[in-house]
Amino acid sequence: MKLMKLMKLPLLLFLLITLSGCNTFNKQPVSNSQSKTSQSPSAQASQGLSAGQTTQAQVPAVNVLTQSSVAFTYKGLDADKLSPSALKPDGKKDGHFHITIPINQQISLKSIWIRYNEFGKWFKWGWIYNKNLSLPSDGYVMAVFDSQGTQILPQGDIGYIATPVNGAVDLDLYISELNGENNRDTLAFAKDDTFTLEVDYVLANSTVGKLNSAVTLQ
Repeated sequence: MKLMKLMKLPLLLFLLITLSGCNTFNKQPVSNSQSKTSQSPSAQASQGLSAGQTTQAQVPAVNVLTQSSVAFTYKGLDADKLSPSALKPDGKKDGHFHITIPINQQISLKSIWIRYNEFGKWFKWGWIYNKNLSLPSDGYVMAVFDSQGTQILPQGDIGYIATPVNGAVDLDLYISELNGENNRDTLAFAKDDTFTLEVDYVLANSTVGKLNSAVTLQ
C-alpha cells in the first residue's frame, strides 16, 4: 500500500507542473505588433483614408474659372488716360473700372470689352492685345493697366500673359466718356448706368473661355 502511494506522487507532481505551464502561456501579454495586426479591417481602412486626406490637403487646388469668377467694380471719374479714339489724354477724366480674376495659374488675356446698352443706346469699348486686330468701327478704345500701374499696350502676340499675385490677377480699366463722338454718341457715367464686362482668355492647357460680369453705377 505504501508503495502504491509513492508511485502516485511523481504522477501528481507532473500533472501540477503541466497545468501550471498552460496557465502561464495563456496569460502572456500581447505585443504592440500583435495589437496592430489584430485591428479590424474597417479601422485599418479608416486610418488609410485619414492619411490620404492629409496628403490631398497639402496640394493646392487649381482654380476653375466660370463666367462669374471675375469681380467687376467702378472706381469713378478719377484720371485722364485716353480719348475715345486714342490711348492718349484728352483733358477729360475717364471712367475707371477694376477687375479681379481669382486664379493661381498663368492666364493669357486676348481681349477685354465693356458695353453699355440702355434705352436704345449701345456703346462698346474694347482692348485687344493682338495689335494686328483692329477694333470694330462702332467701338471705342480702352486703356488697361496692371497691378503695378503699367499700361498694357497691344503687341504682336495673340494674348497678354498675366501672372497672378497672391492668387489673383488685378487690372485697372479706363474708358472715355462720350461727348458727341461720331456726331451722335454721348455718355457721362450717370447714376444707375449699367455696364457689362467680357474677358476673353486662354489657360496654359489651351482652354479657351469668357468671363462675364456687370456693374451698376451708384
